[in-house]
Amino acid sequence: MSKRCLLVLSTFRYADEAVACALDRSEGRLDVLYVLGHATVDTVTHNVSSEGFLGTAPRAEVENALETAHRDVMLERLDTVAAEAAVRGITVEVEQAQGRFYDLVEARADAFDSVVLVRPPRPFWQRFFGSKTAKLAERLRARGLDVTLVEA
Repeated sequence: MSKRCLLVLSTFRYADEAVACALDRSEGRLDVLYVLGHATVDTVTHNVSSEGFLGTAPRAEVENALETAHRDVMLERLDTVAAEAAVRGITVEVEQAQGRFYDLVEARADAFDSVVLVRPPRPFWQRFFGSKTAKLAERLRARGLDVTLVEA
């Protein structure tokens, strides 16, 4: 039985090192969960519009521009993953999902032997308090999964 690897990416969670690690761990097939950043789009547009900078029409334009930018980033990254996988003879299966990053990963992780997570960039002082991503990795390891955590 071949080992299954899940690479989890999003708009703010991407690292070439994570892609390489996931490809090294996969045996013929790599599963990618790409978490769409709609919560970020909603937060940005809400913050800008609540400050009184935007009316209804400009707000919709900002939302559309942000969603387009997120989609373009996603497609570019998935193309990069697919190209690197093709060189190694590995097929890539992609699932796009919208929701809370941590919930989506926990719900899907048990179907895999290993999971590669990317921790988003964070300020230096936050490193003393741990991260939600590191805590997620600990929970997955406790369930018997091989988890690699990569810094973005």
